[in-house]
Amino acid sequence: MDIYILPLQCAKKLEKEINDIEILYVGIKGKPEERIVKKYGYKFRPIEAMGLPRKISKRLFKSLITNFKGFKEAKKIIKEFKPDLVIGTGGYVCAPILYQASKKNIKTLIHESNSFPGITTRFLSNKVDLVCISFEEAKKHIKNQKNIHITGNPVRGNFNTNYTKEDLEKLGIKKDRPVVFLLEDQTGQKP
Repeated sequence: MDIYILPLQCAKKLEKEINDIEILYVGIKGKPEERIVKKYGYKFRPIEAMGLPRKISKRLFKSLITNFKGFKEAKKIIKEFKPDLVIGTGGYVCAPILYQASKKNIKTLIHESNSFPGITTRFLSNKVDLVCISFEEAKKHIKNQKNIHITGNPVRGNFNTNYTKEDLEKLGIKKDRPVVFLLEDQTGQKP
């Protein structure tokens, strides 16, 4: 199975669950994700992408040109890699690859981690197969209500909550101060 995927936590989980999986990470060249993805041994393909400013300006026109290039690059990546599934977050860099995959009838999923969905999620909500949201309140901002699933936010599997007093001191937290870790189930389901 070939998958273009974001975020990294999902890639690692899918590798554990699916045999013979090939993962391709698409992002912006030179950004931290490129270094991190390569560190974990995943293939990386760059595309051009830029957030859309909310006002008419030179930056808006630059953004439109940059994103047009990104949509063309994404089309080429989809044609060459031939993924079975494309997963993205609500970030602007995901728009070109998710859009091109949906046009080719490739299974698509977008995960929105904010309570107010961004432009990318709202734009793609009626094009992707599944919209996963972290918060119930995000649902009211998405037009296509048929393909929404509340999942919560993926968290690293190696998240450590076993801190000692010495560990807290290293973080600059005094011994006499109480420390509270708040971990909430964002799905609304009871554990």
